[in-house]
Amino acid sequence: MAETVFDPLLLLHGDFASVVGPNLINLVIYTFAIAAYSIFVWHFHRFVAQRDVFKWDTEKFERSGTLGRFGHGFAYFVKYLVAYPILVFVWFGVFSVFMFLLGKSLPVENVLLITFALVTSIRIVAYYAEEMSNTLAILIPVTLLIVYVSDPSFFDFGAVGDRAFNVLNFVGDILKYTAFSVFMEWVLRISWSIKQRIAPHVHAPQNVVERFGR
Repeated sequence: MAETVFDPLLLLHGDFASVVGPNLINLVIYTFAIAAYSIFVWHFHRFVAQRDVFKWDTEKFERSGTLGRFGHGFAYFVKYLVAYPILVFVWFGVFSVFMFLLGKSLPVENVLLITFALVTSIRIVAYYAEEMSNTLAILIPVTLLIVYVSDPSFFDFGAVGDRAFNVLNFVGDILKYTAFSVFMEWVLRISWSIKQRIAPHVHAPQNVVERFGR
């Protein structure tokens, strides 16, 4: 039997797969794809599930007296009435992709309803127990990864694209759902602020990052 000799010139001729084998190529692709997806999911789920989604330091721009109260109110206005709806759309967009892939038999209007319900429920739970909201936020993305690894043929990306395009027919529903999510965040935030003033000792101990900042 002739001994196989490695020739570096084969790499230049596009025969890399014939040298190392297709299985190794697939291993490399799957490894880096799963790692990249996992890193994205990790950062995304922490972003949507943490109670304080805004880390802006606005206190240094505020003054004492009337101007200070105005600055504090203006900062809240910008955060939770201007920037927060944008975040809701971003979260909705990502989770809707997950839901379109997993719920391929669900009507578009049901996907929208479930997605906004999921996003809003994650935000509600974040004010009660951030650990639980993290679990809820990571559940769907991890399920998607498990289904894809076990049965890639489950997904029909062409059909997902066609159904996602139909989202434009439900702009009115999306706006109503977004308004509801923003309203709930305002209720939660105001309730949390009142709780901080009335019973600050009830809060769970902060971890090192929360106590000393990032």
